[in-house]
Amino acid sequence: MELPKFLLGDNTDYPNAIYVIHTDYPAFVINLEDDEVEWLEEFSKEDEKELESEAENLIEAATAFYDREVSEIRGIGMLDQLLQLDKDIFIYLNGLGTPTWDTFWQFISHKFSTLPLYLFLLILSYRKFGWKGILVLVVSVGLLVTVSDQLSNFFKYGVGRFRPCHDSEISSLMRLVKSYCGGKFGYYSAHASNSFAIALFFGILLKSSLRHLGLALVLWAFLVAYSRIYIGVHFPLDVLTGALIGSFLGWLFAKLYIFAHRKFLV
Repeated sequence: MELPKFLLGDNTDYPNAIYVIHTDYPAFVINLEDDEVEWLEEFSKEDEKELESEAENLIEAATAFYDREVSEIRGIGMLDQLLQLDKDIFIYLNGLGTPTWDTFWQFISHKFSTLPLYLFLLILSYRKFGWKGILVLVVSVGLLVTVSDQLSNFFKYGVGRFRPCHDSEISSLMRLVKSYCGGKFGYYSAHASNSFAIALFFGILLKSSLRHLGLALVLWAFLVAYSRIYIGVHFPLDVLTGALIGSFLGWLFAKLYIFAHRKFLV
């Protein structure tokens, strides 16, 4: 078996010590607490002189190895804490639900519930941009939703984080309002991403057509995003990430549409 160049040593008997073992030639153990080096093999006098000149570089390499390991461990620890906090918040928010409100939040979460809103936005868009503008807008919205939705799927299978209802650690502690859980992976929420993408897109394009329309659309997107937590299919972090990415995509496509409209349709 080929050993790695450096290994961390056991400091059970000396808790304050930081042992790093160098397995290549020259093999040694260094205590980074005081830079004391213990060589693990015998050397000739000529070799000892050469090692003295290399000792500083070896100590720096051992210190760099230790710093990298500690940084990775701390990073993993912080991620674990974040994910656990995400689960705790989910359990709290999901647990606030009652059968009285289940139908309402299921309706908000259903994709067909927003059809009247989409029709209203298309009518406003037609009044502002005309037939040519509305045709380009419909294509733009189609591309926006496709990019938002497929990017979410890419992350879901790339990250591989289970939905709450598929997470064996908490599935017995939560309320699943839907009759089925859905796909295995949930990071991040396509519903949240698509909703915020639409909200930002039309909020920017139609801000001069109807006062407070943008705020109303963001509120609608927030309700859709929260509904995914309520019915038990997404963690808060899934929803938050989806909202941020969807908002960026909505802003980007709105700017592209404005550019195209001024360049080719005016």
